[in-house]
Amino acid sequence: MTINWKVRLQNKQFWVSLIALLLVLDKQTAGIFNVDITIYSAQNTAISETVISILGLLGS
Repeated sequence: MTINWKVRLQNKQFWVSLIALLLVLDKQTAGIFNVDITIYSAQNTAISETVISILGLLGS
């Protein structure tokens, strides 16, 4: 079973998923190095991270 990358890269759902997962990875990497990238309050940040995670799961 092979992946048709040409079709995959044209899929909008793939890009939404990839960007969402890269944002989550960025937040986790910043946490490892103790860099605070919180722009909003902690509750707003938690909600936005949850939404981004859901988008990542829906796209996979």
